[in-house]
Amino acid sequence: MTPTQQDKFNQLTAIREAVSKTTLLSSILDETWFEALEKEMANSSTTGVLAVDPSGFFDSLCHPLRGAPWFEAVQELFLTGRVDEIDTDGRLALAMCGIDPVRTFIPLLDRRLKAVAELPFKQNVVETKIRQLHKIRSNKRKKFKNDLFEINVLGDLALKCVLRDIEVLPDDEKSKSCVDGVIYLDEREVFIEVTDTTREVVPRFTGARVMAVDTECQIKQVVRKLREKIAKGRQLALAKGSPTLLFLALTPYGADRLLAESAVNECFHANEFAGLSGVVLADSWKFQMTSWHPGVKPDIPLTEVEEGKLRNWYAKK
Repeated sequence: MTPTQQDKFNQLTAIREAVSKTTLLSSILDETWFEALEKEMANSSTTGVLAVDPSGFFDSLCHPLRGAPWFEAVQELFLTGRVDEIDTDGRLALAMCGIDPVRTFIPLLDRRLKAVAELPFKQNVVETKIRQLHKIRSNKRKKFKNDLFEINVLGDLALKCVLRDIEVLPDDEKSKSCVDGVIYLDEREVFIEVTDTTREVVPRFTGARVMAVDTECQIKQVVRKLREKIAKGRQLALAKGSPTLLFLALTPYGADRLLAESAVNECFHANEFAGLSGVVLADSWKFQMTSWHPGVKPDIPLTEVEEGKLRNWYAKK
């Protein structure tokens, strides 16, 4: 076994152990899934995307410094609030690599899943969403992480005690599809949609040649996503009389954060996007790093209380 293969198996062991300690995530990514993943990884001819995990969930939870004693000590200092005791190298490692997701994100994802599972309404819809995660975890056509992003957002809003409904028709007569949820921030309903940029528009760098990145293509990707949700006849466009929010996750090899923020701000100065009251941008499906973008002149502006809560929760820290 090569050092690279050994590292992969060490990463798998850590993720598997962390998931096994969860309440709901362990029922979605169960031992059957991990055994199949381990078997496929053991095949030395396997390269690139794993058939068991086409969405790349495993790779997204790997950490380059996982298991290194000095880094584990640095993480412990950070997580226990003893930041002043971290030396320069430790601070640099945290800035470059972040905290190991098995220490932070996996427990957070499970709490969000549990919050959705315990919603006091539409239990049949909730159960379907959770069963769907188990069903599509190895499906090439259905994007597992896309559905997890929706759960992350809904779960986060449920934990904040503002989620009041899910899968709602914004207009009983005209709507052909539901919005993902309804939240209450200041004694009125706010319709929300959750989506991501999905497609890769940035070429993968192979090292064989200099790579030129098309910034216009990245901006258009974000603009297109906003237009899909607010265009005439679409979900948020039919939310007459209520504010609307879009939660948009960026994906690897898609638009980067700076260009996405630029695209959102550009959209808010165009009348066709006036039906959108605000956008929460997330750096990834994990919904941990976010930025908040209120509409410039929306048809239905957010109140000071509503905007304040969203800014407090989702603005860049």
